[in-house]
Amino acid sequence: MPTRRQFWPHCGRPKHVADHAKHAFLPHSRRRVRCVVNLPKEPVMDDKPAPVDVKRMPVERLASLLSNAYRKRVPVEQIQADINAGAPTNSDGTVNVVNYTAWLLQEKHRGD
Repeated sequence: MPTRRQFWPHCGRPKHVADHAKHAFLPHSRRRVRCVVNLPKEPVMDDKPAPVDVKRMPVERLASLLSNAYRKRVPVEQIQADINAGAPTNSDGTVNVVNYTAWLLQEKHRGD
């Protein structure tokens, strides 16, 4: 005796709904098949920001970076005062962010 599916093949859920794009958006499908879009490997940006080099960062850029991180304005004069107090700098006047952060932590614990 034939089953119901043999008489009405359009009734019921197909076995592999996610594999068939024509059934992907039917309300009875378990998983939805998403469109596959070939995106470029690098995001396309017209005004691409300059890469940040943490080993050689100008004082103005460091002040901007710290201001964004703290969500409070860090003036350039404060960083320049730290440099005058002995914060490590590169020979060209730029700041290594890792060394500067280590120096700040050392100065903080020196006062304790």
